[in-house]
Amino acid sequence: MDDKIKDIIEAYLDNIINDFDDDTDRDELIDRLDEETDNAFGRLVKQRRIDEYTVSDMTETAEDCSRVIKFAEENAWVEDDHGLWEGLTYGVLASIAYFSLRNCFYQLLSNRGINSNDDFPFAVTV
Repeated sequence: MDDKIKDIIEAYLDNIINDFDDDTDRDELIDRLDEETDNAFGRLVKQRRIDEYTVSDMTETAEDCSRVIKFAEENAWVEDDHGLWEGLTYGVLASIAYFSLRNCFYQLLSNRGINSNDDFPFAVTV
């Protein structure tokens, strides 16, 4: 397991969990996860729009993208082509890594007992 990836995701999740309460709805959680995935991807790979990647960007980020994808394979799931952006050429590897990183957020939330499919994922149930 890549400890750097896990540590970054865990730190963002700690912030998310501390910021939200029982009234937080699923849409708000998903918006926040998208925002934090952007932040984490920028720290782990490269902060730039994936749909604007060049050949140089693709080759420069290939190793980091591969690490993220491997981490997702071992700890969550790797995004398939149904979740990717259309029209990508040089950003395909980064796109798979990006969405797989987001899957890691969802899985680690689930590991902490938070179901992102619930209408109010942080609500205390009796």
